[in-house]
Amino acid sequence: MYERSQHGLRNPRRRKRLGYCRLVRGVLFVAAMVGVMSFSLQDAGASGRMPSQVLAASKTAAASESSLHYVSTTKTPADSVTITGDVSKTEGEQTIVANVNGQMCHVTVMLVGGSAYFEGDEPGLATFMGLPQSIAVKYTNQWISLNSSDSAFSAITAALTTSSALLQTPISKPLSLRGTSEKSGRRVVAIAGFASGIPSGSTKKVTIPVRLYVQAKGRSLPVLYTANRTVEKQKEAASVSFSGWGEPISVTAPSGAVPIGSLGASPVEA
Repeated sequence: MYERSQHGLRNPRRRKRLGYCRLVRGVLFVAAMVGVMSFSLQDAGASGRMPSQVLAASKTAAASESSLHYVSTTKTPADSVTITGDVSKTEGEQTIVANVNGQMCHVTVMLVGGSAYFEGDEPGLATFMGLPQSIAVKYTNQWISLNSSDSAFSAITAALTTSSALLQTPISKPLSLRGTSEKSGRRVVAIAGFASGIPSGSTKKVTIPVRLYVQAKGRSLPVLYTANRTVEKQKEAASVSFSGWGEPISVTAPSGAVPIGSLGASPVEA
């Protein structure tokens, strides 16, 4: 997760530049996609429903699904991260591709059987996951395992189940409907709102506009979530797209994984 990368980066100047991504993927992503109403809209954009009702229908539809596919992206002028995940209610797998100050990083993370696993290239382990350079070199492209008692387990497994993946779409009042359009080949209705949080390295709360696009016909499943802001005339953006609802997910634990406790270092800073 991008929050994971923020904990792992020890360069203060780099952490400052990546602060918005932490804001979007970390502090802001705290609103759970929990259903509170059970209706489904035939055409959310023309039904006369209130924005809060359309949002509630979307939460209900998403929470009832057994699995999903998502692609999460964050972009700043200096850095970009793309996380692609396939998750069920109890397990999942994601691949992470990050460009941090021109350094390409690759990491794969799994949650299966109550244990977490990750492996990556040297830049992925050192720059993105925050492992010491010597350990990153030694364990390049080798699976490392964690159990639920390990301190980094929660951070590593964020967004590896359907419920935690859906935490990536916080949206709060005031809400408004912004008509219908087409996203990812589907007719959607846009819900506009706001999300707020404190960026890494700051004490000042920031509020940014966000939009959640949900299917306009049939079940009101989320299709796309976007968050954008401009800092010092530079644009920063985050998005999460959803698809593959209810499709089978199969994750197999890798063999020969090295327990994190044997490395003598945590993959994220405390």
